[in-house]
Amino acid sequence: MHRWGDGDTRVLLIHGICGSGATWWEIAAGIRNATVVAPDLRGHGESPRAADYSAAGFAEDLGTGWDLVIGHSLGGLIAVHAAQDPSFARRLILLDPVLELEAEAAVTAAVVAEANGAVEVEPHWHPEHQRLKRVAARQADPEAVRLTMEHNSPWTHAHLLDTLAAPALVFLGPMCRSAPGATTRSVPGTGHSLHRDRPELVLESI
Repeated sequence: MHRWGDGDTRVLLIHGICGSGATWWEIAAGIRNATVVAPDLRGHGESPRAADYSAAGFAEDLGTGWDLVIGHSLGGLIAVHAAQDPSFARRLILLDPVLELEAEAAVTAAVVAEANGAVEVEPHWHPEHQRLKRVAARQADPEAVRLTMEHNSPWTHAHLLDTLAAPALVFLGPMCRSAPGATTRSVPGTGHSLHRDRPELVLESI
């Protein structure tokens, strides 16, 4: 569990597949007057393996009563599942959440390869983002990554946006091109990792 600050506002940051809580360092450091928590998901970072890697299973580990939850990629999917419970969060920010997938086999192969060392980083990222991306992928358990893909299949979860118990802002990206029923924002020229590409835009939305 990674933690920053000691303010009264409670903020939860949920990383994506092959990530870790540590990868939120820049966003967490930019949130003022809050207690910011970024856990390592099951089978990622320093967290142990588990039997259940469904989004609902991941959500069981996150607690309730958050003032703000920010989820990236898989973390966005987990946040959407958790936010079916009105006690989970008052507000959500979802960064290119992976709610729908057509090429599941190809994505599974890519993320398992990443957990096995085939990590790609963008040259324009801050060097610490590049370093922590590599560290997080190395820490991710390849079987946990594979089972995460399997346990959430079929990846047809966008309908859950219709029953969220909290308002959500969805940043669209290459993995989430539309989010009917949600407030959305597009940022041309960015990739899947908005919090690494343009962290200032994420902080401005808080």
